[in-house]
Amino acid sequence: MLKQILFNGKITTDSEVNYIQTQRAFAYGDCIFDTLKVRAGHIEFAEDHYLRLVASMRIMRLEIPLNFTPELFYGMVRKVVKSNHLENSIVRVRTTVWRKSSDTIYFSTQSEFDYLIEATEIHIPESRTDDYSIDVFREHTRVKDLLSTIKTNNSLINVLAGRYAKLNHLDNVLLINQDKKIACAVNANVFIINGDQILTPHLDQGCIRGVVRKRLIQFIDLHTHYDIIEGEITPFQLGKSDEVFLTNSIMGLQSVTQFKKYRFGTEKTRKLHRQFLDHTS
Repeated sequence: MLKQILFNGKITTDSEVNYIQTQRAFAYGDCIFDTLKVRAGHIEFAEDHYLRLVASMRIMRLEIPLNFTPELFYGMVRKVVKSNHLENSIVRVRTTVWRKSSDTIYFSTQSEFDYLIEATEIHIPESRTDDYSIDVFREHTRVKDLLSTIKTNNSLINVLAGRYAKLNHLDNVLLINQDKKIACAVNANVFIINGDQILTPHLDQGCIRGVVRKRLIQFIDLHTHYDIIEGEITPFQLGKSDEVFLTNSIMGLQSVTQFKKYRFGTEKTRKLHRQFLDHTS
């Protein structure tokens, strides 16, 4: 059975979306995306994902029509999930948006957009006790600017870092900025626990503006005994931490058990994860 996708509001198959319709995204990476999780028909952090998507579209100088409302977006997400018969599953939904133009020049005057929404069933293990090892990727660095906070198809550093992780039998690697401070992981934001403090890179460090990152910072500040600090983090600080964990919309909170020669516990992170899930469910 062909995978069903939603292209510009209509259900179709991926084979029917042709090259000319996606040419600028392919030629220039003139494209942004957002990934969210749907669990048994419920869109997790729906409003946050919609707001992040339209904010990214504005940064890309795309014209957002008045009818591209939260209700329209949520309805389309549910529509593509239903079309793939995944209403009772855990689903990763990716929305991709690109400039609506077949021009292969830099000086496009087009501000309208095409979009595609696709749904894929995922399986998330209930147990998080397995080892999860990371290191630092130093071959390339992230730039500390506004574009680094949004998800775009210009993801070469992430791809190369992901290959580095696989070749070195690691579960993930950390990306650093030009000041050699930690920005984020390949596909996640980074948090470290030190005593009664939880630290995470500030958005000005080149990290993605993660939805779970935002929600977790708010939760920690209002509902836990921890002091939450956004700032600079060095790889040296990471090694001296009590615990380290990663966050994104699909995996939630993922404990890190090893960084270089350092080993970490997971008890504080697992407790925080349970509290966060209870609060947001």
